[in-house]
Amino acid sequence: MARFVLSRAVKAVLTVWIAITATFFLLRLLPGDPTTLMVEGDMTPEMQAALLKTYGLDRPLWEQYVSYLRELTQGNFGISFRQIQPVTDILVDRLPWTLLLAGTAFLVTIAIGIPIGVYAAVHRGRWPDKILQAAGIGGHALFVPSVAMLLLVYLGARLGWFPIGGAIDPDTRGLAAYASLAHHLVLPVASLVLVQLGPYALTLRTNMIEVLGEDYIRAARARGLSTRRRVWKHGLRNAI
Repeated sequence: MARFVLSRAVKAVLTVWIAITATFFLLRLLPGDPTTLMVEGDMTPEMQAALLKTYGLDRPLWEQYVSYLRELTQGNFGISFRQIQPVTDILVDRLPWTLLLAGTAFLVTIAIGIPIGVYAAVHRGRWPDKILQAAGIGGHALFVPSVAMLLLVYLGARLGWFPIGGAIDPDTRGLAAYASLAHHLVLPVASLVLVQLGPYALTLRTNMIEVLGEDYIRAARARGLSTRRRVWKHGLRNAI
């Protein structure tokens, strides 16, 4: 078990390292440099050179990379060239909203996905199961921003059913503020749920089929336990 955990930890670290390394070098292969976002019309070449020196962008690429990794390990993500403030402050400011969105989408996904996955497993090979398999495979091919954009355009901009930006309507208090927040959450949550639901339910269905074939489930059936109890109490607990 310890070897398995260590192996997964090493793979996770390597994956993160490859991702941040690729991001670092790809951004620096682009034309120009990050300070072009900060350059104003009356900024002289000397002022721009000073700006490059301030952020260490005038140093050799390998030095920038080493400094980049060192600062990351210390939790320093640098300054946003677009917003001119520490990246950490930006992340902290947006973290509560991110957790709210991701947490809500996760709860909705499991609330809908568990019954669908269990039903498909119990009725394996029938048309509901086939629909779930198609939806699960299709869900893997969906791209969250694309789904979100379609929902924004049609349900937000064209039909006007939902807001297309922000989190809460201004000047709302009490219950009205919570209702406004829920209204604003609908499209972002729907975007995540539409992408996650099929694969989640399909994975649960596969696990349920495997669990329902175990000996202890057969033994429970032989003892006369009802299908509902075998599936929902004994099977689902292990499948999840």
